Amino acid sequence: MAGAVAFASAALERAIEALSSLIPGFTTMARRAEEDADAEELRRLGRTMMRIRAVLEDAADSSRARASAAARLRLRELRCVAYDAEDVVGECEYEATRRGAEALDAVRRAGSGGGHLKRVRREARCLLDELPRRVIDDYFNDVNMVAVVHDLAAKARKVRARFDEIIKEYEDLCMTDNDGEQQTDLSTLRLQRHTSSIVHEPSKEFLKLENDITDRIAQDVRNISIFLPWTSAISKLEYFRGSSSLRSIILSSKDGVGGPIEIPEELFLHSKHLHTIFLDGISLATPSLPDSVGNLKHLRHLVLRDIGGLRLPISICQLYNLRTLDVTTSGNLKPACIPNGIGHLIKLHTLPVVTIKRGSWHCNLRQLKDLQNLSGKLCIKGLDNVASIDEVEQANLCTKQHLQALSLIFPDGDWQYCEHGQEPAPTKASHEEILESLRPHNDLIELSIEVCRSCRYPSWLGDTSFSNLTVIRLEYCEFESMPPLGQLHALKHITIAEMARVERIGLELCSLNPTIKGFKSLVTLEFEWMPRWLQWSRVGDGAFTCLRAVSIQHASELRSLPCALSTSLTELKLRDCKSLVRIPHLPSLSKLDLRQCDGLTELPAFPLVQRLDMGQCNSLVRLPNLPLLKVLILRDCPNLITAAHFPSLTSIHVKGGFREELLYHLMNRHPSLENILIVSKSIVCLSVEPQNLPSLVSLRLSCPNLQRCDGLAGLTSLTELKVYGCPKFSIPNWLPCQS
Repeated sequence: MAGAVAFASAALERAIEALSSLIPGFTTMARRAEEDADAEELRRLGRTMMRIRAVLEDAADSSRARASAAARLRLRELRCVAYDAEDVVGECEYEATRRGAEALDAVRRAGSGGGHLKRVRREARCLLDELPRRVIDDYFNDVNMVAVVHDLAAKARKVRARFDEIIKEYEDLCMTDNDGEQQTDLSTLRLQRHTSSIVHEPSKEFLKLENDITDRIAQDVRNISIFLPWTSAISKLEYFRGSSSLRSIILSSKDGVGGPIEIPEELFLHSKHLHTIFLDGISLATPSLPDSVGNLKHLRHLVLRDIGGLRLPISICQLYNLRTLDVTTSGNLKPACIPNGIGHLIKLHTLPVVTIKRGSWHCNLRQLKDLQNLSGKLCIKGLDNVASIDEVEQANLCTKQHLQALSLIFPDGDWQYCEHGQEPAPTKASHEEILESLRPHNDLIELSIEVCRSCRYPSWLGDTSFSNLTVIRLEYCEFESMPPLGQLHALKHITIAEMARVERIGLELCSLNPTIKGFKSLVTLEFEWMPRWLQWSRVGDGAFTCLRAVSIQHASELRSLPCALSTSLTELKLRDCKSLVRIPHLPSLSKLDLRQCDGLTELPAFPLVQRLDMGQCNSLVRLPNLPLLKVLILRDCPNLITAAHFPSLTSIHVKGGFREELLYHLMNRHPSLENILIVSKSIVCLSVEPQNLPSLVSLRLSCPNLQRCDGLAGLTSLTELKVYGCPKFSIPNWLPCQS
């Protein structure tokens, strides 16, 4: 019961706050005594909700709420009244938001001319920014709106009457110790009089089903979660028709597999007070929602995640109370298309992804103009389909101060999956113009730009006004030079990939102003697939003071790294850098990962390196002295001849081709070794010296040509011997082995 009470109390708290912002507007609207009485009725509803919430909070904090059936019944009835009151407020919000959206739509259609329209725009913008603190423009004072408020006041009056009835009955039946035998009689009388409720323990308001689903679901269930393999749920979901009490429904695939399910349309028709619909990873027999979804006035969260090929009805654009619209997909799932008209949903807070497509049915970039409450993450796909710069500018990204992460992706890649779409036609605006006009708000924290065919980066990228930007990803962009990202002093993580036109990186990456020390906070820096990158020269004095990890992969033409990269660098990964001939001295380096770096002929003696993972570096013939090395991983290093002594070495992993004399040295000259793993086709015979391996506890071998391994019997500390894929090797029976 505590959970149900807490939920109802939280619902009231939100409703009270919402109503308090609505009341001033409705009061201003009142021009007649009758209209003023309607506004007063809504004020009384607010006071009633505060009283109910106080009682619920007292019950949640007191064990007396569980003392008697009468107390439980009273709480149950109060919760019902609380939800009814919340519904009235929800309808108030819906109507106010609808009128605000219509006002903004009128402005869009008519343009900016005319005094009346300017006033409407001003008041609509006020509504948008502080909705719904003031609803005072003539646009909201028409007969229809007054009638709506009158109807809402009548509903509020019924809610208050029910609350008064509950309180009166409770006061009439409250007994003291002096009432004697009369207490029992009145208790019986209460049971006789109250015929609309059950005095027994109330049914659960929360229902969670994982292994089975009942044929019938109680009508007083408010929140239901179904986590089932859909093969179990298909035959029985037909019984689930919803109810007027239902507030939230979660349907999720427990295993991510199973046959398609059919969600009855009655679920939406009968559950008009739904606040949350959450469908995650399920397969729908009919990949579309019915138009009746648009009638769910109270719906606040619509999450349709990982549902392939989902078709959304245009009616979702009537969900004026909607805060969350999440239709994200992952993997190869066909994405959902968002219809034109979501710009009416001016209370949206969460819109993780929106795909811009051509055609009147589809959402365009202008639809983002009035969604000023967007927060969290926003991914805009299909910028290739933008018709004009005017459309980009109307998106007003620079005013969306609550957005934390923004992804700008030019292709949509999905047009072939949409029944409403067609192959994208050439846009009238260049990628350079589009990106320049998509400047986000200065409070942005994460930024990603993908597949931009502009030779120049936008002027705002690297601007010092983005003082909160901590993550940047640039992928598949055709910029010919790098933006001055070092000027972003809060920046911590950079990923740059598939920048095919970049040939040289120098001081400009750190700053365009030589007096600014670049990258004061940067921790990780990653480059991938840079086919023309030849040189990374100077980094600037005092730059990269916090840099911990650098990763460069698939930069086959890169010849050198900056000598003064960073004294704080602890991790370096270099893969497929075939032309690289030298690695600078990095005094703090602790992890080094090298693959396919054929140009390297030697490694510096890194004093603090503890892990070395090296493979296919064919020009390296010797490993330097690494006094703190603990883990050594060698992959296909046939030309490696010698290695220094590693006094701290505890683990060796050798895979592929290598010299047997080197392996013998590594295995038998490091008494601190604890783990050895050898995977090789070339090994025929192994020899271990037990006296030199006093700490070895694990030996794993996968060598198809291995025939003999001498010295195994003397390994007194060995606890794991695992031999697999060694058909020619016979293990003595007295050796414990896992094969």
